Amino acid sequence: MTIGTNGNYAKSYANHQLWRLHVTNNEQIAKILAFNRIAHLHDINFWSKHFRIHEPIDIRVPPQAIDDFADFLTSNDRLWRKTRSKTSVANCYGADPNRNWDYDWCKSGSSHDPCDDTFCGEKAFSEIETAQVAKFIADQRGTIVNYINFHSYSQLWMSPWSYTTTSPAQFKLQDDGSIQAINALTAVHGTQYQHGSVAQIISPTSGSTIDWTYGIANVTFSYGVELRDTGEYGFLLPENQIIPSGEETMAGLEALLMYIDKHVYA
Repeated sequence: MTIGTNGNYAKSYANHQLWRLHVTNNEQIAKILAFNRIAHLHDINFWSKHFRIHEPIDIRVPPQAIDDFADFLTSNDRLWRKTRSKTSVANCYGADPNRNWDYDWCKSGSSHDPCDDTFCGEKAFSEIETAQVAKFIADQRGTIVNYINFHSYSQLWMSPWSYTTTSPAQFKLQDDGSIQAINALTAVHGTQYQHGSVAQIISPTSGSTIDWTYGIANVTFSYGVELRDTGEYGFLLPENQIIPSGEETMAGLEALLMYIDKHVYA
């Protein structure tokens, strides 16, 4: 396992180093990533033998791009959702990083207003964080088969497209993966998720991460996942739901990776 900086990866707008993490299949990524506490305390083996049926798994985590948000959330607005870059309007900061990608950029579901929460940026990849993550993915082009963009809330497991309700050619293949993940997830604590494309379930949104990873980087199994809950607590999920949410999400990820393994390496 290697954790460190790389000359190819710049710093964030607030001058935080964008870290990269490279983990191969025989190491405990679950102890390092966002699910580390759940996996460690509950002995969830993210690297069980199921994942090594055909090919070694090689997971490369894109550069860490949330330190600016974390600093700001700690001392200011806990519900801040944008980056922290300066814009053309004084006192209106940042762009929505999930609307800043160069695929059907800044059309439906996005705003040109720098003060709006859905501001798409001055141009596609105007934000150094999204540009660096895109570069990281592009550098691995042809080797990545799965990308997941986690959000909260609404309990949705979604696939492309985001910008149009027209389904892509591989929609059934993608959506069947969502179904596998949801079935395994629900079996843990009974949590119910919906599945389908982003545009069909929510509404059309342009410049999204998974439209770029699927449409440009050719990552077939690209997903956007909205975690708990469905609105009772919204973004302020109680602490006692965090570990259960992690447990069920890990089960969904394992089922999805098993599904992908069968369709990519069969």
